[in-house]
Amino acid sequence: MSKEEAALSQHRAASATRGSTSRELPDELRLRTHFGALLAGEAEWAGKVLKGIESTAYEEIDCVGLQPDQSALYATIAVKQDTGYGGDLCTGPGNREYVRFFADWNGDGDFTDVTEDLGVASVAVYDIPGPKPLSYTVAVTVPDHRRVCFLAGPVAVRAVLMYGSVPPPGNPHPNIHWGNVVDVHIQPQTRRLVLLDVLEQAKVHLPKQLIPLVDPHLEIGALHAPVPVE
Repeated sequence: MSKEEAALSQHRAASATRGSTSRELPDELRLRTHFGALLAGEAEWAGKVLKGIESTAYEEIDCVGLQPDQSALYATIAVKQDTGYGGDLCTGPGNREYVRFFADWNGDGDFTDVTEDLGVASVAVYDIPGPKPLSYTVAVTVPDHRRVCFLAGPVAVRAVLMYGSVPPPGNPHPNIHWGNVVDVHIQPQTRRLVLLDVLEQAKVHLPKQLIPLVDPHLEIGALHAPVPVE
């Protein structure tokens, strides 16, 4: 018996014990609570429910931004409901919100090149009554993809939020049941012009005896950046 079949069997047994309690739940809430099991065992019913849902009724990315000093790309997730997240803090098991990040390094607008999938981050969520929304933050590290400062420009980034399942790698346009997609522009860290850039551009080859005396990574005409205040 597969994991989904076992979960569905357990869900049906619990429903029989409780009478009609499970059926009295709103359809969307019931589907979220037992998503994998119901999608496998009651696919037709689940499909009808999914057609009528509002994808951001339970969670939504409301902000994406870069922290350049940390080389980190952050997304803030707003959790909007008291229930619908797989269990409370005491009994669990809860569920997870997953965010996959993309960066359009070459500016072609597709987010599908080999280095443009930056990876996925997640956070655990639970049924928690009280003031809403609850705000959570997830982040991934931005690879060191620095360009010379005068050639650099803003880069489009995308954050894809999905509840309960990992957004597929390399796919910036997945089918989302609960969650959303946010596009913003950021300015990643740049690097200043260094002596090596000038030598390569001018096709200058230093004599071997001078190479140990020259720092090819010496910044040219550069002022020191302000030191971050901790």
